[in-house]
Amino acid sequence: MFWRIERAKNFHPQRSVLPNYAGINSPVLWRSKRLYSNFLFTLYEKRIFHAQRLALGLSCVCQTQEHSMLDATDRLFTQSYSVQEPLIVSSALPLDDAMRGGVLMLGNFDGFHRGHRELARLAQSVPTRTCIGLMSCEPHPRAFFGVETEAFRLATKNTKSAMLGNKGIDFVFEPTFDSSFARQTPEEFITEVLCGALGVSHVVTGPDFRFGHRRSGDVRLLQEMSRRFGFGISVAESLKSGSQTISSTRIRNLIRDGQINQALELLGDPWIIEVERTPNGKLRMHPSLCRPRAGCYKSSLQEPFGRKISIDLDVDEDGYVSPKGPLPTVNRYLFQICGQASNR
Repeated sequence: MFWRIERAKNFHPQRSVLPNYAGINSPVLWRSKRLYSNFLFTLYEKRIFHAQRLALGLSCVCQTQEHSMLDATDRLFTQSYSVQEPLIVSSALPLDDAMRGGVLMLGNFDGFHRGHRELARLAQSVPTRTCIGLMSCEPHPRAFFGVETEAFRLATKNTKSAMLGNKGIDFVFEPTFDSSFARQTPEEFITEVLCGALGVSHVVTGPDFRFGHRRSGDVRLLQEMSRRFGFGISVAESLKSGSQTISSTRIRNLIRDGQINQALELLGDPWIIEVERTPNGKLRMHPSLCRPRAGCYKSSLQEPFGRKISIDLDVDEDGYVSPKGPLPTVNRYLFQICGQASNR
């Protein structure tokens, strides 16, 4: 799902009653100046970003982008009902947008493993933060350049928001990674994207982050340019498990080798996989997802209104999925892989 942010029209901040945007019955919720004043106090003192967007009269307009053919029933089983998912933004923010001036986490972020959470911890420690964003290009740069010979992704475009739910991320900046984006020099990326499109106040990244044409930009250049353009920068140390750094590559290798429990330990969460129904009625993992070793895996499926279905899944070497129990018949599911059930 793609979320387009629009500024609601005819909003008057001096009034004590907010207009009824985003389905909120505002005369009931905001029936006194005292309640509204308390809301504004909470907004600015505690920096509750999503409340801020509501108070500024911002409305979220949900549009279907990549999967416009999903019907309402399918969407019920491809959304999380127990987490607050971040907004998805794919283009430059307007100059008066509340998300400008935020803290941005830089990286590929294929999956959101424990190493990535260290970046989030650093972002949340920035005292001047108003909101926290995460940059994650679509398609993945490795897919664009064709450097992978097999399916490799830990997260699809659809699972990204669910994966980031309740992680303290307010928005995902999801620019299209194409030849034009790839040709940007490191200096152009900083001036046109970080400063121009997003107006960041601070960036957080890992020590090995590379950016710009032919990956010619590095953390040292980012630090030099941050002083020139007046934004802060924090660099997280690599997080290790045992003697090895926690990385998406390491997690992919564990999944392919059938060591799903070890992979989940590094992820720090269940692995969310997108499963599609093929024209012949069979279920198959999204074609871009990393293929686990054939076997039986414990999983759960989030139903509407908070109920979870626990079900084992047989997965073969081609990514075809056979649930070991009844499921609602829809075209797309988001299963949470929780561990190994048994060996074949």
